[in-house]
Amino acid sequence: RGFDPRDWNSKITCHGKGEYCLRTYDDFTFPETHNSFSTPEDGIIAGINHLTGLESQWDDGIRAFMLDPYHPSELQNSPDDVVFCHALGLATVPPCAFGSVDAFSWLSTLNSLHNNSSGDVVSLLIQNHRIPGDHLEYVLNETGILERSYIHQLGTPWPSLGDMSIARLDVVIFIEMEYSENYSKLLPAWKHTWDTPYGESEQEEMSCNLGRGDPNQPVWHLNNWLSTFGLADANKAAEVNEYDTLLNRALQCWQEVGNRPTFIAVDYWEQGEVTNVTFDSSPFTIELAGGEVITSKTVIIATGATAKYLGIEHHTLLRRIQRGWPENRWGDAVGSRISTGYTWEEAPRHLKEFAEKLAIGLNITALEAYQIILENLH
Repeated sequence: RGFDPRDWNSKITCHGKGEYCLRTYDDFTFPETHNSFSTPEDGIIAGINHLTGLESQWDDGIRAFMLDPYHPSELQNSPDDVVFCHALGLATVPPCAFGSVDAFSWLSTLNSLHNNSSGDVVSLLIQNHRIPGDHLEYVLNETGILERSYIHQLGTPWPSLGDMSIARLDVVIFIEMEYSENYSKLLPAWKHTWDTPYGESEQEEMSCNLGRGDPNQPVWHLNNWLSTFGLADANKAAEVNEYDTLLNRALQCWQEVGNRPTFIAVDYWEQGEVTNVTFDSSPFTIELAGGEVITSKTVIIATGATAKYLGIEHHTLLRRIQRGWPENRWGDAVGSRISTGYTWEEAPRHLKEFAEKLAIGLNITALEAYQIILENLH
């Protein structure tokens, strides 16, 4: 790929680590902000979604952004008039009653920040219901975003983050409403991805179910915000963005869905630790004797069954494994009566099934495979 192995400086890192460059776009978890522009720093006076603007979001690791482009009024409806704002959806209220953000300036800043980074991939989810396709394409082109957008063909594998960065096709643009005209760089979101429901008012209402889109697609959005009377709520955001709460939900949905959430979208990103959660949920792989690697998905399923049996939270078990806790202490803190040293007969069904599949691949007995799993989950 043009790198000189003899030159220490001839290398690339992706999202802070060289190993992430080998991960495909659909095998990574990006922190995402809902209505990213809706902040006091951007001049929004009410109905805000965050306290700080784009540069603070970028500096802390946010790389996916939900944007709402509009024309501010019927008289200001040219391609040069595009702004970002959060409409109330009421016929009698102008779309930008709470203030608007210059879309050209905001996207130009994003492009500049991206130019000064190395190996980062950016994603946009654009709610484009009220703006023509040629106007949206115009603002993206004028700000330098469009030329670096990746075109994904449905049914084909997503590339690695490293390959996207090297090719400088390191922006993925999803649009909620598909245009009748062909805009190949504007990917119809609900054909290429799917999301979970949003707009709930209580944490207990949140689920990992399908909201919109095609659930067969590997790229998906975990919507993780609560509303009060349709508006973002900072107090509720502090609850659902809290580290353990958010990580546990991400892992639960990962296990239910069968693959990691590509995006975890939040309001008031400053409340809680969405960037730490997304990076903590990324690097789960284990290597078996002989060099065979078990994937992140398999580790999540196996540890999920073990955590359930131990009676502890899934994220708690994963943290202990990462920190090198001996297996006979994995259940200690919650007073569990056992560790993972239980017998084959006592092992959870999901863990047994995993061992049996591993045994077939390695041509060993299921009990030997089970012992390998326990020895190498660290």
